[in-house]
Amino acid sequence: MAKMIPLNFPLTVEQVEKLSKVVAITTASRSRHTDNERITKASFVRVLIDLAPLEEIEYSEIRSEEELKERLSATFNAPSDPSAHRIKPADLAEVYHKFAGDDHRKWVAGDFINTLFERGWIEARSSEEMWAIILKATR
Repeated sequence: MAKMIPLNFPLTVEQVEKLSKVVAITTASRSRHTDNERITKASFVRVLIDLAPLEEIEYSEIRSEEELKERLSATFNAPSDPSAHRIKPADLAEVYHKFAGDDHRKWVAGDFINTLFERGWIEARSSEEMWAIILKATR
């Protein structure tokens, strides 16, 4: 791994909660092998920086963090058709089923799936349709 340089910068409570949730889901969904690499909030930040098309953004006249967010978001969305990469609800059934035995983990997984749906990343006309497919497939 490359040499690491620690950074210290503020995040909003919502940003930390998002990172904590994805770390918890990632950790909880893995089998218990001793060779699993530790996945942390910093892991997600590093990967996002590596994946972000930072060289494709027009940096002139960015007046605020919100404007920077809009430009980066437009760059992420520009090259591909989002509907071509949507997740089928049946594919999420296996993930949800893995968490269904524990009430807390089940709630976290359900919340995460709902967030994916709200962002348009799941192939379903409604939340009810999505959950009907997921729950039917987990029986």
